[in-house]
Amino acid sequence: MTEKTLEQVLAEQKADFDRAVDKLTREGFWEKAKEAWGIPIHESYRPVFSKKIQIQKSPNADTRTAKGEVSKDELLRSTEMHISDVQKGLAFFADKLIEAGSAHDNTKISDLDGFYKLAQASFKDDDFRAGGWFKKHVSEERHHLTDHVPDDVTLIDVLERISDITMAGLARSGDVYADELDPEILQKAYQNTLKLLKQQVEVADKDDV
Repeated sequence: MTEKTLEQVLAEQKADFDRAVDKLTREGFWEKAKEAWGIPIHESYRPVFSKKIQIQKSPNADTRTAKGEVSKDELLRSTEMHISDVQKGLAFFADKLIEAGSAHDNTKISDLDGFYKLAQASFKDDDFRAGGWFKKHVSEERHHLTDHVPDDVTLIDVLERISDITMAGLARSGDVYADELDPEILQKAYQNTLKLLKQQVEVADKDDV
């Protein structure tokens, strides 16, 4: 049996995810959710991956930007648009988290020989952090934020780290070790995440409709 490459595995995972979303669409999930929650569930709740997020101007959703007096219907319409826009942004972040999960610890698989060598030494070699495999691991895996901080670090990386140490700790020892990040890292991640989403959004010239 031919061993699959990492690219093939990731492509299959994405295809499985797309099929699951298409199934929800065929079963009318989005419409049912709208009825249940009373808010518009936009189609862009589906995987956006590389698509730009399209939104329209909605100045009437806020008294600070409204153009004159706003009727109750206009306020409702603009507020529904805002809710839908926020859902689009969160769907984008959800996709980014899925991507991060799909690529998590890839260096352990792509260089299994190097990883296995460390495992044979029970990970107790004092020099293993100075070794080539570990340096590659922490520099290419974005969630190792106490060893290496990418210039474009985001809150996606922070959440991946939280998931990593929680799942590893509970599965391996039954406990999660104490962990903290430098406030400067968190602030940088926050600002970069704002920038990331802003770059993904395209605002139409047309105002509230």
